[in-house]
Amino acid sequence: MIFMLIIGDGRLPAEIRQELQGMGEFFGLSSSGVVYPAISGHPDIFLHKTADKLIVAPNSAKELIDKFIEKQIPFVFGEKELGISYPETAFYNATYAEEVLFCNQKLVDVSILEAHAGKKIQHFNQGYVSCNLVVGGESLLTSDRGIEKSVRAYFFPPTEIRLEGVKHGFIGGACSIWQESLLINGSLKKTRHADILLRFAEENHLIIKELYDGSLIDGGGLIFLP
Repeated sequence: MIFMLIIGDGRLPAEIRQELQGMGEFFGLSSSGVVYPAISGHPDIFLHKTADKLIVAPNSAKELIDKFIEKQIPFVFGEKELGISYPETAFYNATYAEEVLFCNQKLVDVSILEAHAGKKIQHFNQGYVSCNLVVGGESLLTSDRGIEKSVRAYFFPPTEIRLEGVKHGFIGGACSIWQESLLINGSLKKTRHADILLRFAEENHLIIKELYDGSLIDGGGLIFLP
């Protein structure tokens, strides 16, 4: 399946962006003065995609909104505007499974709660839930010890993940599930914990696709829009 649009951080290495162009049109997200610089191009900060809805932070970059309009991609604005620092950067950072919404219920925007009405809510004290959680069909993968203790999840040390400007990144921003593949912003050869990713992929019947030959990078995940 070729996607109309793939949203990713505009600062991702050229090798990753080129690899993604083979799957659809890549849009490099960037912003200035909305959230702190390290996450200013991260899709999982500005967007929340459900099976049938795209929720967008109201103060997202104009270029992003213009691209959705150009491509005639339906979207709705959430209620809360993002702020420069945490926790005001985490309002849209939630993820989900078929019957469960994973979020910090105290922070998450009401538009996301409404979009997942009827699902069980799994609350975490961590606000960056999507950053820290990869949801497979059979199991979960996290880089947060609190999440690991709350749900059955493989733990991947966040210190293995680079994010320029801060101490480290998170696994949810370094991996994305696309069709039957686990896309990784990096190479298994460049991490001491490749076995964790291999076990998670095998349990969830996913094929690992390394997007470039380097250390793992947190790019805020990827959002695929048909």
